[in-house]
Amino acid sequence: MLPEPKNPITLGELIKTLVEKGEDGKSLSDRMQEIADENGKDADVFWDGLSYEDKLKAFYSVCKRIHKGDVVERGSYRHVLYDTFGFGFDAYAMGMDCGYMNIHNFIVTPDEQKSINEQHKIAQYIVESEAFTWLMVGSNHVDMQIASLREAYKKWSEAGGTNELKKEQ
Repeated sequence: MLPEPKNPITLGELIKTLVEKGEDGKSLSDRMQEIADENGKDADVFWDGLSYEDKLKAFYSVCKRIHKGDVVERGSYRHVLYDTFGFGFDAYAMGMDCGYMNIHNFIVTPDEQKSINEQHKIAQYIVESEAFTWLMVGSNHVDMQIASLREAYKKWSEAGGTNELKKEQ
């Protein structure tokens, strides 16, 4: 078991640490950006030094692992970095810097996209409904408004939605 930190840092202190300029006139944020920029330059120099065949092999190898971890295994960002690629924790920030986290977060299966699209349609239907408008403005006729939303709720529920706020009856 890890010991409790003696002086936990507050969010305000963390932000101050990130933006406060040091003696060299740079903040931690500035230094982190410099590291990201340097990693990008190093990676570009590495890439430019590869032969065409080695570039193809590197491309194939990286795409194969992203496909395995993200599409086949449906793994988390950490799973793909640590388990699929075999990297250590230092890859986390590098994956963010190079855009891999964005790629990871955009990968969805057709079934997931269908569900997302259906939930968006239902949410739009509810938000555009007169009953929802009355609920939002504080109607005195809430029971009547809730009854008129039941059809939308039924569609949402059938589409796989859950309602964690619904009280047990």
